[in-house]
Amino acid sequence: YGLIVPGARTLFGGVERYSTEHRIEVLLESLTGTRVETHIGPSHDVRVTVLLKLRNRGKLHSHYLFFGRFCRSVRPRYCFQIDVGTTLAHEAVLRMIRSLEREPELAAVAPRVIPPPPALSEGYLAEWQYLDFAYRAAISWPFEVTTGFLSVVPGQAGVFRWKSLRKERARAVESKTAARPLGAYFRGMRAARPIDRIMYLAEDRIIGAAVVLNGVREWRLGYLPSAAAITDSCRSFRELLRQRRRWNNSSLSCRYWLVGRWNAFTRARGRSPGASSRLRAAIVAQV
Repeated sequence: YGLIVPGARTLFGGVERYSTEHRIEVLLESLTGTRVETHIGPSHDVRVTVLLKLRNRGKLHSHYLFFGRFCRSVRPRYCFQIDVGTTLAHEAVLRMIRSLEREPELAAVAPRVIPPPPALSEGYLAEWQYLDFAYRAAISWPFEVTTGFLSVVPGQAGVFRWKSLRKERARAVESKTAARPLGAYFRGMRAARPIDRIMYLAEDRIIGAAVVLNGVREWRLGYLPSAAAITDSCRSFRELLRQRRRWNNSSLSCRYWLVGRWNAFTRARGRSPGASSRLRAAIVAQV
């Protein structure tokens, strides 16, 4: 599709970088095989950058390349994370962007992520995963938002406001609160303590908490059920066990970490009494 062109190659730190410009309607037509109507009209240029790591250094390192290198370079308004196994529904991106534009205090928006409805012939494994995701989308995540703290912006699909991730000048807050969300996020690349290693098994919980609890601004995380995303489900019990071992261990350790910083987060001098009360209620609800 012309996204990886030898003449556009640059190399840094063991990573190949390709950056090319395309007419958006031409690129979409070549990718889909059909003419695509866009919301931004015809004859619009889009720059596509592809980063290829020459050796595997883990998922968090890939996120460092995206947030820590790429986004700091281009300074986007919004940063989307979408897994290769996830397909966004029609207008999902547009709905998430409009939600961020309507509510300037939103740092991030999570769409409704769910596997495709299983066929009768697929069996218990597919049915259980579908019901588990459906429970989160219909009950768990709305409950968390109501109580004041969405525990995760799912790695399968989500969008962050770049302004909420970048370094801001911190007010006088307790030393245990993190004034640099990306700094707290990338600490997982050097995690030494067992609790830290377990927490970063599912790093999508860390980055949301780092934003909300940074003590600089009173950001919050949103959930938008009208923006749908279909994600792949595990095909075997072994794959499911590995996935849920990571997810469950990480969620428990993140909640343990959250409770351990009750005083630091709720008594920070830069946080309003209302925000502190909401955070206390959210911590209790998370437990």
